[in-house]
Amino acid sequence: MTASRFPLKCACGQTGVVKMSENDQPYSDPWEKYEVEGFTSAKSQLFVNGSVSLGEAITRLEITCSNCGASLRQENVI
Repeated sequence: MTASRFPLKCACGQTGVVKMSENDQPYSDPWEKYEVEGFTSAKSQLFVNGSVSLGEAITRLEITCSNCGASLRQENVI
């Protein structure tokens, strides 16, 4: 299993991360799990059989800034 962290920054200055874990074992089905820290998300986590782009994951998580209420998108990845 591999884990990655993608930092996010809102225009108001609030920061957080999207954490992604993936199954990269050669003889098992691939999957990805995404979680958000530091921001509000409509979903506690996103589990995907296979894979999606980071932008798609951010869209599906429906991430908003807990400070100003702005919606975050892939453009907020720093």
